[in-house]
Amino acid sequence: MREQGVPFDKTVVANLETGRRRFVTVQELFALAEVFDVFPVHLLVPPDSPDDDSYQVTPDGPVSTLHRVRQWIRGQSPLRGFDDAARTIRHFSRVPRDEAEAFLLRDIGRGLSRVVPTGSDRDHRDDDDVTGVDDDGRR
Repeated sequence: MREQGVPFDKTVVANLETGRRRFVTVQELFALAEVFDVFPVHLLVPPDSPDDDSYQVTPDGPVSTLHRVRQWIRGQSPLRGFDDAARTIRHFSRVPRDEAEAFLLRDIGRGLSRVVPTGSDRDHRDDDDVTGVDDDGRR
């Protein structure tokens, strides 16, 4: 952690383990993710639990699935899902335009691939072939 420029010694660890300290800072979270070579989302949400397990983000907040919480942390979906159009618009209005466009294009392509009749030439294509956009939003 020191190599990351974040003070994180035995006292900090002991205080976390005993509950005297109940949080890590965002800076500490990012440094831990870098030190352990994991994505920060996997320090926040258990990576090995089934996607449909329940997870409560805050003590009084909504209960959601692990899958939905991971999507929310990654900026891919509102925590409560897409059932509220106004909430969805608010969420995506705060996302950098290129990220929002790539995400929406990818999902529209996946939706189209489920409803567009497939011909023999389309039987072996994946969802990204419908829009020509890959998972990173590149053509």
